[in-house]
Amino acid sequence: MILIAELAESMAMERTTLMRAIKPLQNDGFLLSEAQGPRSTIRLSLSEQGKAKIREAEVFWKAAQLERERQVGAEKASAIRDALLEQARHT
Repeated sequence: MILIAELAESMAMERTTLMRAIKPLQNDGFLLSEAQGPRSTIRLSLSEQGKAKIREAEVFWKAAQLERERQVGAEKASAIRDALLEQARHT
């Protein structure tokens, strides 16, 4: 579970823009949201259907990562991932 405000901040998006972007995931039953507290803080979580979709997509994600490593080499692919993770930590 994550707060919508935290997710918006980590993605460098406005909260309202993120809410519009995730609406299709909610409508399709992959993402659940609930308002909590007096200021209606919104918490997001994956539904069971959403978790199943991620498990299904993981095979394709791993295949894409392996293809990228084949294209640029394992060492360079690892360096790219490390650089992206480091950049994400500082935004």
